[in-house]
Amino acid sequence: TANAIYGADAHVSGGEVHCTVFGPNANGHHQSLLIGILWPLGRGNVGYGSNVGSNHTGRIPDQETSVGEGTFWGLGSVIKFPVDLTHAPYSIVAAGVQLPPQRITLPFSLITDGPNNMNLLTPGWLLHYSPYTIARSEVKFANRRMAKRHDFYTGWKILRAGVMDMLVDARESLLSVGRRQQQQQQQSGGEGTSGNRAPASAVQ
Repeated sequence: TANAIYGADAHVSGGEVHCTVFGPNANGHHQSLLIGILWPLGRGNVGYGSNVGSNHTGRIPDQETSVGEGTFWGLGSVIKFPVDLTHAPYSIVAAGVQLPPQRITLPFSLITDGPNNMNLLTPGWLLHYSPYTIARSEVKFANRRMAKRHDFYTGWKILRAGVMDMLVDARESLLSVGRRQQQQQQQSGGEGTSGNRAPASAVQ
């Protein structure tokens, strides 16, 4: 690790972390690479073999990835700069996914491989299909919180006002896409999905 800032109760026991803000209760216990990452709210996990950034891009180091609270980087995921997930908290980047430069504003999403070298986004997947994960995370964060003087920014609830505001914004975005689909009678990638594609069920 080099030139990294770690938040309260963050844990790193494998891999490389360079030029990164690694927020509270974030975990990296496997061989992986994080470089040029802004993850101030932490609370996520870095899976084995994840490559979040690159130290050899052939360009000057002027790009970065901004990460939302609770992001899960799946096994062997490859993240190409710049990526902004700050408005997609508690999203899961599935195993093996290659995420090209983009901004995603759909919280609790599942990001998987899609057709034609695109990613497939399922907005709200965690809320709909795995609410147990959210409840379990609340308990886990509380049990792992050992830094007694940092409760004011490490003891927050997952479903709090700021996160609910992001959910409302995402819902309005998806409803807008649905209205356009009805007008155009064709599929649209949707606002907030950038180079990805949202399944039709996600915008209905």
